[in-house]
Amino acid sequence: MLDPIFDRLAADDMPTGTAELILAAYGGVGAERTVEIGPGPGFS
Repeated sequence: MLDPIFDRLAADDMPTGTAELILAAYGGVGAERTVEIGPGPGFS
């Protein structure tokens, strides 16, 4: 389910390590926080 989100993150120009931080956030917090992180202002 999260794969499409990470595919889109990988397509963006992000500083090295950003995806890893987001991945850690997905693994370390609840679904409510995941929703806040996922469909953020960078997603259209």
